[in-house]
Amino acid sequence: MSVMVRGLKKIYGDHVAVVDLHLSVQPKEIYGLLGPDGAGKTTALRCLAGVMMPSAGQIKIAGQDVTQDPERGRLVVGYLPQQFSLYGDLTVEENLQFLAQVRGLTGAQSAARIDQMLQFVRLSEHRKKLAAELSGGMKQKLALCAALLHEPSVIILDEPTAGVDPFSRREFWELLLALRDEGAAVIVSTPYLEEAEKCSRVGFLLQGRLIREGAPAELRAAYQDEVVAVLTREAFRVQSVLSDLGRGAFVRGHSVRVLGRQGLAEQVRVRLQASNCHWEDVQVVSPALEDVLIANLQEGGGGFGGN
Repeated sequence: MSVMVRGLKKIYGDHVAVVDLHLSVQPKEIYGLLGPDGAGKTTALRCLAGVMMPSAGQIKIAGQDVTQDPERGRLVVGYLPQQFSLYGDLTVEENLQFLAQVRGLTGAQSAARIDQMLQFVRLSEHRKKLAAELSGGMKQKLALCAALLHEPSVIILDEPTAGVDPFSRREFWELLLALRDEGAAVIVSTPYLEEAEKCSRVGFLLQGRLIREGAPAELRAAYQDEVVAVLTREAFRVQSVLSDLGRGAFVRGHSVRVLGRQGLAEQVRVRLQASNCHWEDVQVVSPALEDVLIANLQEGGGGFGGN
């Protein structure tokens, strides 16, 4: 089922959280929503999932306006919120049995679906464990399992791998890619730019507004400025020395990246040669999605906070 959002707006008192949001997501597509803390990502996803009513606008799933019939939307949407919301004092299996009953699944149908989902998320051998005893990655897989019980065709996930170890994050994304390949429309927010690279398209949200969207490769290709990488063992000292060049300097691993207009690399070299910092090399490199996001957020008037 396709998802179409037109003119979505959400206001809390005097605060406008989402402004005139337009986006569409097709089956077999993963749409990534990116932006700093407070950009409106969680609010937008809660509206799409039907757990919060928008102040204005339209959300259509398979052509049906679910803002007029939220219950219809909840029947076809699987939603995984930021906070783990299952019962820690129930086992994995008991949590799913309870949720299956809420969803109207009973008897053999419920048992078969639970078995299928536990196998899909690779939790079958942990079905008798208390949810509170699961690792962070396992809790997120259980939450995904719960969101999929009613076989939704649209899946909405709010930072599902935040705080999860890298191995579990990779496993979780394997599950999302499998769901996409099976025909689901997936909408996900993530603080990890390497995860965003796996998305079919991404949208940059800033102060409630969608300021840019496209396929990751298209966004990188359209980036016109120069990206300079400085290889160094003194990344934070080098960042301080270069902080006022171009769009600023950003530490990434054992390098510092500086974004700016063509010819920036020579300015970087001159500045470093006049400093007491140790550095190994200065290279002009291809832009990463993070570089594009930082540039777009700065043009839109905001810094990048990571969520």
